[in-house]
Amino acid sequence: MKIKTITQRTTVKESDTTYTNAYSEYDESGNETLAVDYDFDGAETSKTVTKFNDRNQRIEMQIFCGEDEPNETHFYEYSPEGRIAKETIEYQGGFKSIKTYDHTPNNLTITTVDEEGNVEEKEEFTTDADGNVTEHLITDYNGDISLHQVSQFENGKVIISKNLDKDGRETDHRIYKYQDDGKLSFMGILNPKKELLDSYAYQYDEKGREILQTIGSRGKITTEYDDEARTVTTTTATGTGRIVNQTITTNNEDGATIREEDFNTIREFEYTLYI
Repeated sequence: MKIKTITQRTTVKESDTTYTNAYSEYDESGNETLAVDYDFDGAETSKTVTKFNDRNQRIEMQIFCGEDEPNETHFYEYSPEGRIAKETIEYQGGFKSIKTYDHTPNNLTITTVDEEGNVEEKEEFTTDADGNVTEHLITDYNGDISLHQVSQFENGKVIISKNLDKDGRETDHRIYKYQDDGKLSFMGILNPKKELLDSYAYQYDEKGREILQTIGSRGKITTEYDDEARTVTTTTATGTGRIVNQTITTNNEDGATIREEDFNTIREFEYTLYI
């Protein structure tokens, strides 16, 4: 199944009104070249037009927000090895930002400057020998830290991640646990005193599909699969068991979603294919 276009239509149950709310186009390599969102009256609210080269690398992206002229246009350049090297962003009104990507064996630094060369932001990713991101740091134009996250990995899985403030003090601490097959079974959010603030626990069926997500004492999300009918039913309930929403997703024989229905809406997806 090689998708050419997808049209999404939504029916609002309360008013029994149907409208087209989204439309996408894809090239024969599966890259999304056009994505449009519409409001209830059929007017465009956003549109993204993307061009790719023969290596399936994005080379240009225009973002429209309900206007004839793009609000942003992004141009991408790549190194001979195929890694992104530069991104130029032109904004409506004539402003411009330039991102440069500096790759080293265990580090990626993304520096954003304005058209006069003044630094707007710097983002750094430090990786271990396996390519896992062990540190993520963002500084603003003043050099002040706006994000600092450090992580520990075991067997390729993150087991601890910490967010730090600008002075290096821990603001929150997340722990991750996994089943023997590597699937995430638990994620806990702790304060600097290591007191549990929130948690997410996961269970799976014999095919490895998620069937239950427990969100602390606040709620549960259960998922049931009917392989014959190709439907997936996802139910969201509060901690006391009150059901707040239920979504029934129907897929076609190729696994593509053709219908989603919840308490308030019905969303239907229509495909055209490459032959």
